[in-house]
Amino acid sequence: FVGTWMAFLIFGGEFPSDEIITRLFVTHVLIIPAAIVGLLTVHLAIVWRQKHTQFPGPGRTEENVVGSKLWPTYAAKSAGLFCATLAVLSALGGLAQINPVWLYGPFEPAAVTSPAQPDWFLGWVEGALRLFPPWELSIAGHLIPNPFYPAVLLPGITFGLLLLWPFIERRFTKDDVPHELLDRPRDRPIRTAVGAGVLGFYSVLFLAASNDYVAKVLGVPVGTVTNVFRVLVFVLPALLAWIIYRTMIALGVSEAPNIWHVPAKAFRRR
Repeated sequence: FVGTWMAFLIFGGEFPSDEIITRLFVTHVLIIPAAIVGLLTVHLAIVWRQKHTQFPGPGRTEENVVGSKLWPTYAAKSAGLFCATLAVLSALGGLAQINPVWLYGPFEPAAVTSPAQPDWFLGWVEGALRLFPPWELSIAGHLIPNPFYPAVLLPGITFGLLLLWPFIERRFTKDDVPHELLDRPRDRPIRTAVGAGVLGFYSVLFLAASNDYVAKVLGVPVGTVTNVFRVLVFVLPALLAWIIYRTMIALGVSEAPNIWHVPAKAFRRR
């Protein structure tokens, strides 16, 4: 309904337009960094105000927060993490070779290698695009293009559910009390099973983004690999969720009393 107008607004004319280059440059060097700084500031303020949740342990209750001191313990951990990240990035920059121009030549939009692999952070979206059947729907005379469902609707549902999950769970559990202690997986079997099933669903989508590469390695038709992934994307998440749910129920029923629920005074007496 608004796609044509949005395309003209973003590209500054018909696709492709030279205006998009300068607009993406400004977005890349100004708007996105500013958004990152703002979101990090809000995140740190929330953490400072609400503190982190904690694993169960001696002296830790739902009414207190026991953690490491900001100085020097937490500061030393943060400095170590910074150095480790810097070392990994430096090693990748000096050793990893990605699409060297002297081997592949200059960039040509029409030249696409096969098998073609997406960037890792878009793997699950690419997998959804490759698995979605060639269906299109018209609403009030407007054609909804095929890529809309896997590339727009699915990510919208994904991130929407991520944002709404705490409210959905609170609605069903009727638990409105603030908590400082983390739950173990066996304490919330439904949540754990749903998480395992969702992880399995997006893992299959991620692997499906390499359906052409898998077909090449195995020497089978791409259509066969695609159909197998289409089945797995529904069967595997359901199977994982059932197995994890039964496992968590069994662990919760059969385990001995949790020692972390013993009051801290009992530990001191022992």
